[in-house]
Amino acid sequence: MNIQEEINKSEELIQWLDRQIDGLDISSDERTRLAAGCLDMALEHQKAIVLLVAKSLCGSAFSIARLIFEAYVRGVWLHRCASESEIEKYKTDKLEKTFASLIQDIEKIDGFNEGVLSTTKTTNWNSMNSYTHSGYLQSVRRNKEETIEPNYTSEEIKEVLNYANALGLLSALQVALLAGNQALANDLLEKSKAVLCVKRNNVILNKYNLKEGTIYDLLDRQEFKSRMVNSFPAVYLTIISIIQGVALGILAQNTFEYIQKFKVLNVKDIITLLPYVTLSFFNIVIVFFEYSWFIGVFRWSPKFSDTFIPFFLGIMEISPLYFLDKPKFWWFLNAGYVLAGAIAYINTFASCKTDMFEIKEIYKFTKRRSLENVIVTIMPLIVFIITAIYHDRFSKVYYWHKLEIGAFIFYFFIDVFIIYRGQKFVKVLHQKYKYKI
Repeated sequence: MNIQEEINKSEELIQWLDRQIDGLDISSDERTRLAAGCLDMALEHQKAIVLLVAKSLCGSAFSIARLIFEAYVRGVWLHRCASESEIEKYKTDKLEKTFASLIQDIEKIDGFNEGVLSTTKTTNWNSMNSYTHSGYLQSVRRNKEETIEPNYTSEEIKEVLNYANALGLLSALQVALLAGNQALANDLLEKSKAVLCVKRNNVILNKYNLKEGTIYDLLDRQEFKSRMVNSFPAVYLTIISIIQGVALGILAQNTFEYIQKFKVLNVKDIITLLPYVTLSFFNIVIVFFEYSWFIGVFRWSPKFSDTFIPFFLGIMEISPLYFLDKPKFWWFLNAGYVLAGAIAYINTFASCKTDMFEIKEIYKFTKRRSLENVIVTIMPLIVFIITAIYHDRFSKVYYWHKLEIGAFIFYFFIDVFIIYRGQKFVKVLHQKYKYKI
């Protein structure tokens, strides 16, 4: 893509950003207004860089590179980090914090703790200063063999345009968050990914003096964290999908094998077997349902327990399927299945940390719900053990002992309750994050 095409693309992005954030309502408090002022300045710097490049005034465009970065960082810091006393000092231009310390404060916040800002500053700060203050990098690019005039390469110009566009997108994203418009923030985040990817790869290439095409994704701090966290849902969902598929196959196979054993097929034999088969099927569905929303909410670097628990849960889930016609063993093994589920919930409760959530209220809600899940599994564990021990000491009603009938009903309502809780939990998260189902 040539320079003019890059300019056209940048101008289209600017117009799109203006359409997205124009007319947004934000709070009138000082913190919000000051932060919005900085972010608006960053957006203006983006426009200025594109306009200057379009007019072949690249030296001035490069000199603004530091200014757009500073405006964005200060806007985020004022919005998310500054104390009331620090805001007062900022208003009098007597804030004593260094720019590096502002970035350190920001990178303690979830969403910024991958170190992108500090990496950008460490990698580019000296060059940004040189361009801003007419240092060597700026001066040498005003020289040709026989004349004094701009001498910036096409790649350098493309990089400063990509850089400005990335910070423009991020600034607009913060404006959307200031306005409380999460849907727009999500759209801007998706839009920014392609531009940020280009910018980040250029930073890595320059940092390690590598040629384009020599790497795919260099394993730096940010990339390592991204790989570990992103592997979490893939690993879990793959394991769970395989285990649930195996469990469903075994259930179907054993059910039909038991039916084939009957010399004369009658309604009594089928009805007697039906509750064990039905509740075993519910076990499979519920495990997959719980994990399907679980991986949408939680992310952490996988530990040994995260690998062990799904397999342990799978063993305890599959074991009762071989004893569909032996109630005592079926109930005992289902107690083991519930115990495995409790261990899984305990692992989630222990791994759930406050820095996984932007909103502390949602963290507290999720943490409380995880603890409640542990408690919910304790009740069926006790009921199933009692049923396994004493079920045949009660008289029969129709085809089952009385205690078993009570346990069947309890088991069914527990399953329905777990599904209801899961659905409600996900619905609450959608409401909190203003994301429609």
